[in-house]
Amino acid sequence: MPPDTALAPHDAVTPLVLRITVPTLLLDGRRPAEVFVHQQQHVIIHADIVQVRGRYSLPGRRIEIFTRRIEAEDGAIDVSGAPVTISHDASQVDPSLDGTRESPDGKPGAPGEHGHHAGSISLIAGEIAGTLRLTADGSRGGNSQRGGHGATPPDGANGREGKFKFHARYGAKHPEGDFGAATVRPPGWRWWWEEAYGEKGGDARPGGNAGPAGQAGNGGNGGQIELCCVAAPPTPPQLTAEAGAAGETGVPATAAPASTPGIGGRNLLWQYHFPGIEWEKYADDPDSDVRDIVAKFGIPARAASGSTSQPGRVPDPPPPAAAGQPGTVTSRQVVTDDIAGQCDAHYLGVIQQCAATDAAHGHRSRALARFQWVANLTRTAQDDESVRLHHEARERIAALEQQQDAVLEDRSVGSMDGPAPTA
Repeated sequence: MPPDTALAPHDAVTPLVLRITVPTLLLDGRRPAEVFVHQQQHVIIHADIVQVRGRYSLPGRRIEIFTRRIEAEDGAIDVSGAPVTISHDASQVDPSLDGTRESPDGKPGAPGEHGHHAGSISLIAGEIAGTLRLTADGSRGGNSQRGGHGATPPDGANGREGKFKFHARYGAKHPEGDFGAATVRPPGWRWWWEEAYGEKGGDARPGGNAGPAGQAGNGGNGGQIELCCVAAPPTPPQLTAEAGAAGETGVPATAAPASTPGIGGRNLLWQYHFPGIEWEKYADDPDSDVRDIVAKFGIPARAASGSTSQPGRVPDPPPPAAAGQPGTVTSRQVVTDDIAGQCDAHYLGVIQQCAATDAAHGHRSRALARFQWVANLTRTAQDDESVRLHHEARERIAALEQQQDAVLEDRSVGSMDGPAPTA
């Protein structure tokens, strides 16, 4: 098995270890696995029989199972990365991210969560009965959120119309207006014209920029699966350790056009004609005298409009998220000598005790299978306890076989006697 540090470094967990040694263990997919495992990240199971019913899920965990027999009822052990909790609809926009007239730029979209790495499974079994799946897939990265749309700011204000503060009336002073004024009097003319300028129109404002989409989440890495079985399974288990797909990037939002500049205010004309005839009219007045002076001196009807501006920009999209890396899957048939070092004397003692109980209650077949499992695993053992267990197992196997031979012999003799005579 890989070292603890290789287990889902993306999730930054502490590998707390749970060790279980029992005769029979049920992994029931209908019950929440987290209640059983709690916060442990590394689960080591040594059992005689492990029953797997339905999909038993321990996201991102590292599981080691050593057992004589797996009994699977449409069973699956799944250590795939947990699904992400932060993912968005990449094509929808949250209206709260849109720009407003007062603050035209769209807000950035939120990122998607990175997918979680899978854990690992090491399964060593004497035999596997039923249909079993082992899964260690990385989870898919979360979609990022689309940014807010840009908004068009308010248009530039229209300029106010010209208005006189003071007329020069042939005097030495210049006329005055709210937004400036000037004297318009050609040499030798008996008329006196003055002009009060209209206010310049307000400038346009740039359109709101589109809010950038958030960064999508990368996919989680696939885990590691190692399956070793002494007897070739009638139905080979399905093993998958696929990479998690990358999340989708939110689609681009739209930028807004610039606002419209304001038009300039109307210019106001004042005429004085000796001996005291005067009028005040705007430069776009259809009066023939106004039209004449406007045409002769090139007086515009209005002050200048405001300046135009630029539309908003659509930012470059964030770099695409990456899929995770695929995991590794190995499956091989072994002999018991290859796996003997994977269990300890405590486990062997538990199995030996179970076998003795079976024998005492007349469960001869299961007792023989368990004693044989212990004998095979301790065949090349060197430590005293394992050697003792090996000799004891061989003795119990021999005794059970002798009992069976005696039973068969009794049955054979009974059949040779024939039926009892009748009176």
